[in-house]
Amino acid sequence: MVAHAGSLGLRLLADRTGLTNELSKAKTRCSFAPVHDRGRELVDVAVMIADGGEAITDIDVLRHQSSVLGPVASPPTVWRTPDEVIPGRLQKIATARARVRRHVWHSSSAGCPRPRPQGPTLAPRWCSMSTPPS
Repeated sequence: MVAHAGSLGLRLLADRTGLTNELSKAKTRCSFAPVHDRGRELVDVAVMIADGGEAITDIDVLRHQSSVLGPVASPPTVWRTPDEVIPGRLQKIATARARVRRHVWHSSSAGCPRPRPQGPTLAPRWCSMSTPPS
């Protein structure tokens, strides 16, 4: 269980930044109400991959953590999710990701101080050149 401790953090990050909600809106279809939210499924697949998953059936690792993560779709349900990504919907997903990325970068640049290196800094030899060596 310790090896999968980061799953919750990734899932919460997607929720708190608004990514899950934006993906859900991008995957909405008229007159269709799925049992599992399709945006949540995309986030869960991303978390599964980050957690070392290599196949859709690896989603069961997250399902075994349902007491912490909440409901996670079954492998057959997750298999249907990529089939629903048609070119128009793919553009909506890309737009949703860009919107969330812009929001996160704007929020973090206003509230986070720029990092300062500690200790001596070493300048690369090519600092005085107009372009770095290749």
